[in-house]
This record gives sequence, structure tokens and C-alpha cells, in this order.
Amino acid sequence: DIVFCFGDLSDIAEVRELERLEYRRAGYIPPGKPGHTPYYRDHFDRIPETHIMIARKKSTGQLVGTLSVTLDGSEGLPSDIDFPCETEMLRQETLLLAQVWRFAVDSEHRRGARIAHGLMSLALLSDFAFDVTTVVATIHPKHLDFYRLLGHEPIAYQPCAFGLVSAPAIFIGIVERRFTIGNERPWEQNSHPLSELAA
Repeated sequence: DIVFCFGDLSDIAEVRELERLEYRRAGYIPPGKPGHTPYYRDHFDRIPETHIMIARKKSTGQLVGTLSVTLDGSEGLPSDIDFPCETEMLRQETLLLAQVWRFAVDSEHRRGARIAHGLMSLALLSDFAFDVTTVVATIHPKHLDFYRLLGHEPIAYQPCAFGLVSAPAIFIGIVERRFTIGNERPWEQNSHPLSELAA
């Protein structure tokens, strides 16, 4: 079975390794090139505004999924790197901005999308997210249909993001918290396939 919980700095090495592995499998890191973590990750991992969600197999403790959320504050957001103008525009128009990032699920554990669902639910329904009015994310274009089911709409496009060579990105957002929570969770009710959802 899968256990969903909050991670901390003791989990970072595993979280980053899963991120690198899935980035390579997705083709964002070319074959033969060393995997790397975008330079700004270390900064955001260590600020109190960042919350790390993890999923582990109960039987073995294996990390099979992760998702991070950073609340906007004096340290900014990861999207300030790739989409600075759009992020600042939203910052001026909303009460509390937050970014979902580093969403990765082990490719051998994606069937049925239970892990993706659980991580997203833990993030959006946690106490720290209660006052968030706008949620943004930077995603690969192939995942846009899934995020639209959650209420996200595209804001801007970059042909290459995350400091990676093969990672086109769409900057998306849910403005004024129009996502559904409580018992109405569209990501659990909709049968849209999420077999490719990672990072």
C-alpha cells in the first residue's frame, strides 16, 4: 500500500534522485549526459515557505512519488526564474500566490494514477494551502489536458525551461482558488489517463 505524508530535508536526496530519474526517462536529460538538479532547487528546498509531499510504499519504504509546493514570500517562487514577468503580474493581482513544482511519480507505479491523485490532494487540502488564492505550475505541454481538468489555464510558454535542454514548458494557473476541494475532487472523479504524469 502507499503512504502519503510530508517530507523534510532528510528526504531531499531521494526526492532529487527520483526527479532526475524521471526527467531522464521523459527525455529532458539527453542520453549520456549527467543528470542534474536545476540550480535554484537547493534554495527553495531550504526555505520555510516550501512544503514537500512524498509517497512511499508501506512495505518497503521506497519513495514512489513527490510534489513540492512553495508559498510566495520574500524569497519568491521557482517560476520567477523561467516566467518572471508573468509571475510578478499574478503576484500583484492576487492575495496569496503558490506554486506546485517537482511533481514526479515513479514510472513503475503510475497505473491508475493513485499516487498522482494522493499527492495533489495532500497538497491542495493541507492547512498551509488554506489561504492560497492563486496556484501556478510550470508543466510540459503534454500534461496540459490533465491540469485543465483541475481548473488550470495556460498563461505563457517557454521552448526550454528548468535549465534543461529538452523541456518545453507552459506556465499555468488557477486564479482566485477556483479549484474544487472537499468531497468534490475532479482529479479523483475523472477517468482521464495520467500514465505519463511526472515532473
